[in-house]
Amino acid sequence: MCTAETIKLMQAATELSGRRGPRLVLERMVRLASDVIPAAEHVSVTVVGKLGLVTAAANGALAEQLDAAQYELGEGPCVDAARAGQVVVVADLGVEGRWPGFTTRAAQQPVRSMLALPWRTGDALAGSLNLASSARQAFTPASRAAGLLFAVMAALALTAATAREREAHAHGLTAEYGQDLRAAVTAALGAAAHLQRQRAQLDRLAQQALDLLSDELVRQQQVLSELLELRVHPGAAEALIAVWAGAGETTIATPGGVGWSELSPVQDLTLFWDLSPALMVVGDDGGNYHDLNRACLDVLGWAAEELKSAPWWEFLHPDERDELTEAAQRLIERGGSRVGDTVRMLCRDGAFRWIRWNTAIDRRRGLFYAAGVDLGPSFDRSDRVTVGTWRWQTASETLSWSPDLAELIIPTVPVMTGRRFLRWVHPEDRAVVARRARDSRDTGELFTADFRIVGPDGALHWVHAAGRATRDRDGQVNGLDGIAVDATHRRDQDDR
Repeated sequence: MCTAETIKLMQAATELSGRRGPRLVLERMVRLASDVIPAAEHVSVTVVGKLGLVTAAANGALAEQLDAAQYELGEGPCVDAARAGQVVVVADLGVEGRWPGFTTRAAQQPVRSMLALPWRTGDALAGSLNLASSARQAFTPASRAAGLLFAVMAALALTAATAREREAHAHGLTAEYGQDLRAAVTAALGAAAHLQRQRAQLDRLAQQALDLLSDELVRQQQVLSELLELRVHPGAAEALIAVWAGAGETTIATPGGVGWSELSPVQDLTLFWDLSPALMVVGDDGGNYHDLNRACLDVLGWAAEELKSAPWWEFLHPDERDELTEAAQRLIERGGSRVGDTVRMLCRDGAFRWIRWNTAIDRRRGLFYAAGVDLGPSFDRSDRVTVGTWRWQTASETLSWSPDLAELIIPTVPVMTGRRFLRWVHPEDRAVVARRARDSRDTGELFTADFRIVGPDGALHWVHAAGRATRDRDGQVNGLDGIAVDATHRRDQDDR
């Protein structure tokens, strides 16, 4: 959860704990839930009573009607959550098959997804917190985590309010029956003993809530791990599309022969991957990016194919490149993870941004998984560079580049033959550039070169270029794609 959501939860906990009676806690509980739990439009609280399940509070008539239908039919999300203590997620009522009677009834209402969260007082199930939304697949892992924490805090507040009410009732007995000291003392002692039991139950409740939350997060992490693996295997896209389309259970055979079934949680985590504000990437130990989430593209400004056209270390600031590359190599050799690597990353506009990365290595598959937090731009003016992309097509022997590089090369000629381009390269660097390009074309290895070029202004510029081979359907190298950076300022600094 992000900081804003955490602050909302803490504020809600403070407000609930200040309520004096159980009824006030319940009424405020359903109103706060829609504020702190993403997508919670309709909210109710089910309580396990002596005569069965009842709705203790709701934020509207629709929430009450949904509960009433489930109580009447004896089936539905809140029934399972309140009676079995399960977290129940309904991604799409239109294709839900667990409760045919209820889903038929609910289809008449503007509700498409639901989430039911059990809550306890002491060792006993006390009921469920019920959430509904008009959107399909509304309750993401972030919503579930926020809902679990909110349910725990609300249960604690309700237990405390109940204890305060009984304690106050005991004090009232003392005043009303002051002449019957024995009755008053007995009532007071009974209330004190009950309060002590309640406090012990609070400790157990907190531990149970933590266990429940831990189990849920572990499950999400397992599914996320599977998702990340699936995204780099052939056929993953088709399988995910099938899940999005509501195909239900899907089995995917991976190259290792392992299959995953019941992949409905993947649709939530796919949305989480795409919508998370954290930068998330999957790559291999050869320096290749396999997959990048939307946050990476939005924060850094590159297209996915541009980021994949060069090794990941080419997008690091030169001051941090060697150190982090060496650390990554050690991590690949021994496995494990690294936390808190803070580096400057090159953006598409030539600026740099500070990113803090956590990285884990899967040595068996040769993959790395990294999650990053954007810490903001680098305000050092010397960090801004001219940067762009280029492409060399071997069949036509032509070289093309993005308009960004016009300042370095020739603004009026965005495409030329490789032979003609070499005329603009400094005579001392031409042989090196040509040889490395041929080697990359012939072997498929990475291309890197630092060379001087005469720009359109007549001045000499240092260029750092990096890229990788592209291949046709038959696996044959048909060109090179890469990025190029004006390295003149850094070269001047090094010369000093």
